[in-house]
Amino acid sequence: MTANRPPSAWFVAAAEVTDINHGQGRTVVDLGCGNGVETKAFLDRGWRVHAFDGEQDAIDFTLDRTDETNRDRLAAQAVTFAELELPENDMVFAQLSLPFCEAETFPSLLEDVRTSIRPGGYFVGQFLGPNDDWAGRCLTHSVSDIEALLDEWAILDLSEELHDGVAGPKREPKFWHIISVIARRP
Repeated sequence: MTANRPPSAWFVAAAEVTDINHGQGRTVVDLGCGNGVETKAFLDRGWRVHAFDGEQDAIDFTLDRTDETNRDRLAAQAVTFAELELPENDMVFAQLSLPFCEAETFPSLLEDVRTSIRPGGYFVGQFLGPNDDWAGRCLTHSVSDIEALLDEWAILDLSEELHDGVAGPKREPKFWHIISVIARRP
């Protein structure tokens, strides 16, 4: 089960760029917190976390796994992308959640992400590329699409990964095309 995994390798790599180990006094939005693994890792590093997910079960699980000592720095809410109101923050972390935004909602969500991040803050996100098996079922973006979306930001890291793997609760075979980006707001 993915709930027992350590934070993703991508999270760890992003931590090196965004100075996650010194999160005290800073706020992060975990957009699509899922099973709360990365939310917990942010809390353990001293960040104040606003965790959002479209599924109440994900929020309940995230709250259940949060130590009492960290509860005062966690706000968690089940909300759709269309209903989302982002607080001012130092980072938006979106690990494979944005592809599940409705196409008509995506432009306003992206604008909310842009304006919610304080100057000097970070957007750390993953997108599905056009070669992904789920293309057509969810939003996909090319590398050039992502560069255009973040044209005024300093892109610190942008990587593209294509590989066979598995997905879903049944761990069914899937071809992944993941584009990961770390960008800093001017």
